[in-house]
Order: sequence, then structure tokens, then C-alpha cells
Amino acid sequence: MFRLIFSLILLSCIACSEIDRDNLLDPGNPSSTRENTILVEAFINTSSNIPAQITYNKEALNALEELKNIYKDRIIVCEYHWNTTNPVYLDPLSLNNSASVYDTYIDAQEKEEERVKGVPDIFINGALNRVQGASSAQNVVNRAKVFAGNILDKMADYTLEADIVNQGNNINITYRIARLGNQTSDEMRLRILTTYNSG
Repeated sequence: MFRLIFSLILLSCIACSEIDRDNLLDPGNPSSTRENTILVEAFINTSSNIPAQITYNKEALNALEELKNIYKDRIIVCEYHWNTTNPVYLDPLSLNNSASVYDTYIDAQEKEEERVKGVPDIFINGALNRVQGASSAQNVVNRAKVFAGNILDKMADYTLEADIVNQGNNINITYRIARLGNQTSDEMRLRILTTYNSG
């Protein structure tokens, strides 16, 4: 009994001591770091009315699978099913939000000639790293790897952690965001994507 009580007292004293700031995962550490993660947002159309000889969207989907194999847990891929301007090609998986996000990315393009819509259209970590079209899956992979390499060579500026609680038919998610490297941050605008990890 004495040993058990002594152990508890010892642990309590340790728990109350000052925490060292040498953990690189601690945002309070001036040298804190995180590896970057690639977010790939792909706008595609999988309408059954697309002629069999037009394989651009299939090539893009194959490229996304290859990118996931290459980058493993350092990549997140989100597919947005977008209805083209041609009403013949209605994608049954299309959501209104897909069009809204796509419009935002198109509007962010710097040059007028770059504001052309068309699927497949792939964006990597935002609007400026763009791969449009897919003559082949390998072509998409090669173009995407240039952007991905530049992103992964740098450390992340922020870290985001989420606490997820299931509440019946609802999911309550609390986010914690920290600026790394003992740097301050001005106002931020966030768009949160909740994804399902299929393993």
C-alpha cells in the first residue's frame, strides 16, 4: 500500500512540473514544425452520357489513384462532381456546393484566358496550382508531382487538430488551429473539409 501511495505522489509531482518546450509538435515551441500535406481537389464529370471514346475524366480518376499510391498519408483527395455547361452531361453525384467551390477557384485565376471552365480540372493546395485536362493519367501525375514536390519540400505554417463527437444523427467537430514557429497570424478565412478516411 505504501508503494502505491508513493508512486501516486511522485507522479503528481512530475505532472505539475514545468513542461519543456523542446517538442517540435508543440505550437508553443519557437521551432515547432509539421510536415505539409497535399490537398487535391478534383472537379470531374462521370455522366453516363459521355461518349466512350472521351476518356479525360477516367484518366484523371486513374491519376488520382496513382497520386494516392505515391504520397500515401501525405495526400488528401476530394472529388467534386460538376455538371458542365452542356445539360446533356448531368452527373448524378453533382452537388450545388461543387459549382460554388469551382467558381471560387476559377475567379481566383490571374489571367482572363485561365478562367476557362472544363473538366477534369484539378487544384492542389488552392487555386493557383492547377492541372486542367487529362490526355493521359501519366500526364496528370507528372504535372501534379511538380506542384506536390514544391509543397512537400516546405514545412507547414499551421497545424489543425479536430475533436469529433458523434451526437445521434449529428457530428460535433471542434477545431484547434495554431500558427507554428512562434509566428503570429492575422485574420484568416477558413473553408473546412470533412473527409472520410477509408484506410
